[in-house]
Amino acid sequence: MIFPDTSTAAFHVNAGQRARRDRAEALHRGVAGHASDDVLAEAFHNVRFRWAQVTAADVRLKRRLRGLCPQGVEGKLHAKAMAPSTIEPAAAVGETISFDI
Repeated sequence: MIFPDTSTAAFHVNAGQRARRDRAEALHRGVAGHASDDVLAEAFHNVRFRWAQVTAADVRLKRRLRGLCPQGVEGKLHAKAMAPSTIEPAAAVGETISFDI
């Protein structure tokens, strides 16, 4: 889900919106198990998590104010981050043998 750049646009968030944003964050990190915004919106549409008293708009506001969830980004990675190699690549097969003990 892509949101407009808020770095230049000023907007006001009242106390009620902040409270709902915090509940949306707790839901996302807790019972919803880091579900995506679209999955949460669909769950709200199907009357799930009614007890949390948040809406899809609250989830969008949370994302707009707090940015991406680091755990969500990490969960979408297919390979762990590796440091760049500091050695020259081998010129022939079998020239360099390395192992991790």
